[in-house]
Amino acid sequence: MKISLVVPVFNEEDAIPIFYKTVREYSSLKPYDVEIIFVNDGVTMRLNQSSAH
Repeated sequence: MKISLVVPVFNEEDAIPIFYKTVREYSSLKPYDVEIIFVNDGVTMRLNQSSAH
């Protein structure tokens, strides 16, 4: 089963990697194909490859 998480972000540059890692390591979600979609909600932070990984 696929689960999609749509996450609005507004100046949350520091929280994105923590959120991503937490979701990926959450044991209850291991059996599922989890997709995380970060949605720019008028953000003024800089996003780059390292923020999403």
